[in-house]
Amino acid sequence: MRLFAKIFLCTSLVICLSLLVSGYLLITSSFRSSIEREVEHALGQYQADRFQIQVSLFLDHEYGDATVADVLGEFADTSPNHVFFMDDFGREIYGTFPYLELRALPLIMDDEIIYEIVALGDNYYILISGSILSQGERISYLSASNVTMIINLRQEMVRNFTQVYFVALIISMLIILVFTSMWIRPLKQMNEVATQIADGSYGVRIPGNSKDEIGELAESFNTMADAIEKNIQELERNATQKESFVANFAHELKTPLTSIIGYADTLYQRELDEEQMKIAARYILDEGLRLEALSTKLLELIVLGRRDFPLEQMEIRATLNQIMDSIRPVLQEKEVKAILELEVAEVLIEYDLFKTLFLNIIDNAIKAEAKEVRINGRKSFLSDASYTIVIGDNGHGIPESELSRITEEFYMVDKSRKRTAGAGLGLSLASKIAEIHGSKLQFKSIVDLGTSVQFDLRQGKELTDEEIRQ
Repeated sequence: MRLFAKIFLCTSLVICLSLLVSGYLLITSSFRSSIEREVEHALGQYQADRFQIQVSLFLDHEYGDATVADVLGEFADTSPNHVFFMDDFGREIYGTFPYLELRALPLIMDDEIIYEIVALGDNYYILISGSILSQGERISYLSASNVTMIINLRQEMVRNFTQVYFVALIISMLIILVFTSMWIRPLKQMNEVATQIADGSYGVRIPGNSKDEIGELAESFNTMADAIEKNIQELERNATQKESFVANFAHELKTPLTSIIGYADTLYQRELDEEQMKIAARYILDEGLRLEALSTKLLELIVLGRRDFPLEQMEIRATLNQIMDSIRPVLQEKEVKAILELEVAEVLIEYDLFKTLFLNIIDNAIKAEAKEVRINGRKSFLSDASYTIVIGDNGHGIPESELSRITEEFYMVDKSRKRTAGAGLGLSLASKIAEIHGSKLQFKSIVDLGTSVQFDLRQGKELTDEEIRQ
């Protein structure tokens, strides 16, 4: 049985029994009070009538010539009640009772008075029995007061109560139905919200702010839903981070693997002297070691959200020449010319991450079908502590409306323009790496003319000639 039915039936049963018991007690109490008043009045009247009869019998015996039967008959004819008189031998003296069976009453020989309520035909009477002393003899005196009206009044009260009872019961059940529905509504809402949460709608909540126990339960339910949503978001974030790491790592594998494959192919296809073989093997080794280090750093950067990588001081021209040498096979394959115009300076970088940033920008230039990439590096005119690098290409360019979104993960520029910006993964990672270096990527582009990317690096201290030689 559902909770709604249980509450409705139990409450209706309680009200039904309460009304029934209350009505019974009320009618019974009222009837008892009325009967007691009638009995008290009848007994008082009986005592007065008995005293009057005794006085009349005494006066007629002393001063008159009327018989006992005459005196009792005169009284019986004027009495509003039915009366019956009987001598001490059980013989009727006079009576106005219409019911003969009442004339066989026991003879009362003392001053005791007894009464009872009896139903005779369609009427109800209070029967009072006692005795009267006359000339040394006792006369039994029975009086019957009609209380049919009180009995009928009780029956009328029962009928009226029955009507009121059913009307009140119907109204009560309707009120219970309404209030039970109101009480159960928050529970139904909880059930609906729980179902929606189970279906994946973690943002739904139970409305209302009642201060009762159900309101507190709803508030606790919403708190639980908040915790579930937070945990789900955390799980989704972790899953997204893992997907992002896998996608970024797979993306970053391409350039070093291309270099490794290119130099390995050179070793395999061509006849090289010992020095050239060492150079090719060194590039293969460097790129392999870089992949090993890069995997760990990408994990810390993307999945763990690390931002405090230590920066090392390096000479920018030598660093970029080394990076360009590692991708020379790729540039030769794509027939891309690289021009470096770099001012000598010491900069603070994290080599593996910086190389990843730089190669992603070059990779996007290659994808834009650029045939020339120009890398300019100058000390900033605005600050002696910064070094500005600008990487420009003559590729297809990017529409101005797309520039603000190209660093979003998995965002792709319109393919109809033949530029995908690395599907968003490379530039998204490059943007994060720029932040680690205290900088921000700034893009300028003109469709069909090319794109330039600018970012700043912090300069390190100037090295002496001796430090440079060392």
